Amino acid sequence: MSTTFSGAEVPWADPAAGEDESAQRDLNLLREAVRKVVTGAIAPEVAAMERNGSMPDTVFKALVETDFHAVGIPARYGGAGAGLLEAVVVIEEVARVSAAASVIPAQGFVASCTLGGFESDSEQGAILSEIAKGEIVATSPLAGSSAPGVAAKSGLDGWTLEGAFDWVPWPYPDAEVALLAEVHADGGPRLLALRLQGDAARISENRPMLGLRGTPLRSLGFSGVEVPSGAVTADARRSQLVRWRTARLVAAAAQATGVAIMALEEAGFYVRERRQFGRAIGDFQALRVMIADMATRVESARHLTYAAAVATTSAPAPQAQLLAASAKVHASEVAMSVATDAVQLFGGYGFMKDYPVERAMRDAKMIQLLAGERLEQQCTIADILAEKGSRPDSAGSRPG
Repeated sequence: MSTTFSGAEVPWADPAAGEDESAQRDLNLLREAVRKVVTGAIAPEVAAMERNGSMPDTVFKALVETDFHAVGIPARYGGAGAGLLEAVVVIEEVARVSAAASVIPAQGFVASCTLGGFESDSEQGAILSEIAKGEIVATSPLAGSSAPGVAAKSGLDGWTLEGAFDWVPWPYPDAEVALLAEVHADGGPRLLALRLQGDAARISENRPMLGLRGTPLRSLGFSGVEVPSGAVTADARRSQLVRWRTARLVAAAAQATGVAIMALEEAGFYVRERRQFGRAIGDFQALRVMIADMATRVESARHLTYAAAVATTSAPAPQAQLLAASAKVHASEVAMSVATDAVQLFGGYGFMKDYPVERAMRDAKMIQLLAGERLEQQCTIADILAEKGSRPDSAGSRPG
């Protein structure tokens, strides 16, 4: 399968190909295509996004024009039809320049994973088609499961929503969005998939954040808001809710990996250029070891995130959730540690706005909290491992 981005045909790699040479070459071609778009359309806007706490329309339009806003949407919905591994690479490459801008492909990834199992002529399928065309913006709350959330009460004609969602990316005040979220209903949690205009909910003013400053995060309040019956999935579609939970973690891990890569690259450039005692500081053994350790951590985060992306739809749900939670914890901690080391290597300059490593540190800290912080994910991992440990080993008896 192949598609065209920015005038260049990019063949999509088969995730099953693993480290096959042709698959790796295809991923490299994809990286080059994304970097061309990001360098031309997003990089020049980063300073203004940081300063104003908003995102220019040109960023979203550039991603939509190249399908990078939601590259994993299947072709039957009008999407590019890329695999989830390729979609994660897009998120990573955008985050490498702007973590705030990477929220757009990250939310597109969540929509692709969550709604891709519905029929194309269903309500949810129609929403996914509109996301693919760039007609509406995909968004999901970034808060963890401990947030209060929204209750959905069933009625004769549909559902009534009561409560609030926190930390909802809402890039443009007048945008129509496709809100994907978990709601509390009788019988357990369910998935909400809803087209929403800004005037349909009480939207808070954008609150300036430490990180992701180019993406306004708002709270959405619902008080007796009625939605169609098809907006809340039935119990039989609980698998979509699990995919939504899993996809959010994988998307955050990809964002964290991109931030870590940026911090590593900037540190590498700096130690080669900065001179002390008549030589580049990168020639000193202690700093060379520090850079090598940063690179090792970045690669471990990247490959765990890739494994989680592939498992999202190819592995049993518990295994996919285990990998997603592990990737989110590890990649976000790597991003924070690598960004901190980068600031250390820059010395006093690391705290100055002239260099991007201070932004990497702020964004990394923010990503650590998205979709549930470390302890929440560790509890998920522990629960899954405990459940696996309660069954006989598939290979036979356990060691004594």
